[in-house]
Amino acid sequence: MNNTDKICEQYISQIKYFFPLIGKKEKDYLQKLQTTLNDYCEQSVTVSLDSLYTEFGTPSNIVADYFSDTNINDIVKRVRKDKSLKRISFCLIACLIIVLIGCSIRIGINFKNYNQAISDSAQYYEEIIE
Repeated sequence: MNNTDKICEQYISQIKYFFPLIGKKEKDYLQKLQTTLNDYCEQSVTVSLDSLYTEFGTPSNIVADYFSDTNINDIVKRVRKDKSLKRISFCLIACLIIVLIGCSIRIGINFKNYNQAISDSAQYYEEIIE
């Protein structure tokens, strides 16, 4: 990977940073943008982030243009759905952790009781003297 490819990848990663979530439509848009960037980088002799900003726009402007062409209600629904899924996942993980801690405590108590019962039980040894 040469320096030009690294600059183009850096530019794309800066654009991805501004998307609140990346779904199928956003991936398609980013793929088309990646193809356009690769063509531009192959044709240009020197490529820098400033030249990409001048040619294509800043990452925030590109994302703003993308969202100005899309339906805001769809984006809001997707963000709410994503937020709800994150909350549900967090609650499930928290419940799982609580259950695992409870099981660990119970296992520890049972093990302690088992060791106590073994040490308290009468132990008989048969010794044969010849």
